[in-house]
Amino acid sequence: MFSEWKQKLNRGVALAYYDLVFGSCDIDSELPGRLGFKKIGIVDEDIQVVDVSGGKKANSTDAIAVGPAGAALIGEASRGVKSILIKDYSLDNSLVAAIAENNTILVMPVSDLMKVSGIKRSRLMFKMQRLVESAKKHKIQVAFVTMADSRGNMCSYMQLIELSKLIGADGDYARRSVSETNRVLVND
Repeated sequence: MFSEWKQKLNRGVALAYYDLVFGSCDIDSELPGRLGFKKIGIVDEDIQVVDVSGGKKANSTDAIAVGPAGAALIGEASRGVKSILIKDYSLDNSLVAAIAENNTILVMPVSDLMKVSGIKRSRLMFKMQRLVESAKKHKIQVAFVTMADSRGNMCSYMQLIELSKLIGADGDYARRSVSETNRVLVND
């Protein structure tokens, strides 16, 4: 998949970019284009988000399983869920191995960076950087999305790429994520 993407880039083929937000962002038909996206997916319309920390299981493989690193997320990856969001951004080697083994997408919501400041932001960036570094090492697809809960936390595709680079993705990896990986996530 990466080599196809690289060929498109070298031929000058325009890439389409995608994002995922919560429905409270009030997306109108013109907003995706103004921000440079082909499509902005909406949680619970385009993909379900299921918190598995309380023992609940994702009822569909076409979902994002959310929870702290641990057995519940490992079980969801083994069951074939499409993607996983690690709530606390903890690096759990057995979870990373399960994600890699099952070709599960790791979701990284960058809007979390915009909601905190100071030392909290530094700690969050450190945790996110460790996860991205581990994902790259294990050849895991990472979906850098805003998962914004308001218009104020949304960003353009270029800002999303730059935030992805801030937490450890190189330029090509970030562009491929916001384009190809996010396309799979928003079902386009």
